[in-house]
Amino acid sequence: NNRPLMIGADVNNRSQPTSFFDGDIDAVRLTAAAVYTGDTFTPERRPAALADTYLLLNMDGLAGPWLFDESGRGAHPMVTDTVELIAAD
Repeated sequence: NNRPLMIGADVNNRSQPTSFFDGDIDAVRLTAAAVYTGDTFTPERRPAALADTYLLLNMDGLAGPWLFDESGRGAHPMVTDTVELIAAD
């Protein structure tokens, strides 16, 4: 569809964020195909870019309102609402 992709929120028919996620997101990786198989999986602590990765956000830091896209495609999404980065233990 022509709606924007929002990580941590739903998008309404006016392309505005709704239903915000209340929790922590450590990393996001979007790929062209399924990466995991089976009924269960153990998420990677720090996902790596694969050949068909379109977006990879390890949530390490902000550059102004931007997050760094580690996929190599240079998407660098913009944070449009309150975000807090917390150092990993």
